[in-house]
Amino acid sequence: MNRKASMQLSINMIVILIIAVVILGLALTFIQGMFRGIEKDFISRANEEPNPSSATPSNPLTCSRGANILSSPGEELSLKWGVYCTDSNDCEGTSLDSIVCSGGLLTITSIVSTTKNISYASSDMLITLVSIPKATTLNKYLCTAIVKHGTIPVETASKDMIIEVVK
Repeated sequence: MNRKASMQLSINMIVILIIAVVILGLALTFIQGMFRGIEKDFISRANEEPNPSSATPSNPLTCSRGANILSSPGEELSLKWGVYCTDSNDCEGTSLDSIVCSGGLLTITSIVSTTKNISYASSDMLITLVSIPKATTLNKYLCTAIVKHGTIPVETASKDMIIEVVK
């Protein structure tokens, strides 16, 4: 009787393992489909945005919308940035790190940025998706965009801009 019980336990374990593998496969397919949709949305928004002017040693960070950006509360902005590597080495892992606004009146926490390896004394383009919080008061905000690179982030470039939140 003991052998029959252990055989039944083994069959139950096999059935549970098969069910777990099937559920894992379905979950991975679902998550992969979600990321494909997000990626397509990100790319389509980026294609609508004009390219920034070329970044140079004297102007190492340029924005596709210039120094004045109009937005509304809750809006997601697709921005393109021209970045010039001024470091004495290559700027590996370069991405838009943050947008900091004076006085803490506008806090931008949601930034999705492409990451690029930029060779020394050359430029490349970064694409970002920036979310303006829904609770933002209608006003003009003086902000600084900061681009960093490296595993221990080192500031590559920064740019002052005005973000005007309108209705």
